Amino acid sequence: MADGLSRAVREFEKNSLVVFSIMMIANLGNYLYQIIMGKLLTTESFGDLNTLLSLSMVLSVPAGILQLVATKYAASFSAWDEAGKASGLLRKLIRISAFAAMITFVIGLAFAGFISQVLHISQGSYIIFTMAFVSIGYVAAVANGTLQGLKRFVPFGLTSVISTTCKLIGGVAFVALGFGLYGNIAALFIGSLCALTFGLYMLRDLLRLKGTEASQVDWSEIRRYFHAVFWVQLMTAILTNGDILLVKTFAIHPTDAGIYSSGMVIGKISMYLAT
Repeated sequence: MADGLSRAVREFEKNSLVVFSIMMIANLGNYLYQIIMGKLLTTESFGDLNTLLSLSMVLSVPAGILQLVATKYAASFSAWDEAGKASGLLRKLIRISAFAAMITFVIGLAFAGFISQVLHISQGSYIIFTMAFVSIGYVAAVANGTLQGLKRFVPFGLTSVISTTCKLIGGVAFVALGFGLYGNIAALFIGSLCALTFGLYMLRDLLRLKGTEASQVDWSEIRRYFHAVFWVQLMTAILTNGDILLVKTFAIHPTDAGIYSSGMVIGKISMYLAT
């Protein structure tokens, strides 16, 4: 028993090191993205960019919970060697996330003008494109959570690296070509789409399983888990991203949010390591 526990600890340490190393690469890319965009964009546009990013984080709370659900129950089914249930869970969560993505995008279309007025964003279309980027992230979160739950840590980490790389390279290229914030949002969308495609490809074995039904899964327990973590995740997202939204809403000068964003990039360095 002691040998088994020792092996489990060593495996945990090895997997943790793999995830930590890959995620730190992604975090470095995110930090470089902020620094470079701070140089390429005007102060006002940089503030708008970080406002849209913070807004996307708050709107992505349901996606984060879907990822937690996928991770928790995929790990449980994997431990009991119940690949059929894991497959049924994955397909059901993909359908749920796709429906949530559609609702989010429709809400974005309906309230884009109002949100842009409150946050003093010059173009309502920025909000619509941000909603599109967030919507893709809903489905990508399910794939990421399933990969993590199945202990496929290298593909799990690579999804973040792929997303960050597309955001960094695409954002710089599009801004250099004169597309500004539209180019940034397009790069975010492309990054999420590429990460989603890669994640689903790495889960193709589960998606190909036949004869597995989502009804095999105890959805009442999953709903209770979802409700239990929703408010914690929402409050965390607001506390960590609400500052720039407040500054953008109540700032006297349009450049104030951009100046605040520059300080925020430095002040939130520790969050990358903590995450």
